[in-house]
Amino acid sequence: MLNQIFISLLLTLCGEDPEVLDRVNLPQVAERMRRYLSSLPPFYHFALVSALLLFEFMPYPISNKWRRFSRLPLDTRLRVVHQWLESSFFLKHLMMKGIRSFCIMQLYAEPKLLEHLAYEGRQKCQN
Repeated sequence: MLNQIFISLLLTLCGEDPEVLDRVNLPQVAERMRRYLSSLPPFYHFALVSALLLFEFMPYPISNKWRRFSRLPLDTRLRVVHQWLESSFFLKHLMMKGIRSFCIMQLYAEPKLLEHLAYEGRQKCQN
C-alpha cells in the first residue's frame, strides 16, 4: 500500500511531467523510498508512516476530499497538496512539508534525472 501512495505522490509532485517521467523508474523509486523508510529510527519511521497514512485517508472535513488521495485525479491531488502546504493548521502544513521533502529527495536520487538536469555533483566527488 505504501508503494501506491509513494507513486501517486511522486506523480503529483512532478505534475505528471513527461520530461521527468521518461527519466524515472517510479516503482524503483517507490521501493527505494520504502527501504529508506524502514531504515529510519523507530520514532521517525512511525512519524513519517503516520503522516503518509493520514494524508492518504484523511476524511473530508479536514482535507476537502472524499476518496483516498492515490485514487483522485491529478488536478484534485494538486489542489489537495497545495491546500495542505498553505494550511493555517500547523500540523497539516508540517506533515506535507515533510512528505514532500522525503519524496523529492528520493526522486532526485535517480541518475537519469540528475544527468538530464546536468547535475555533476557525484562526478566531482568521485574525481
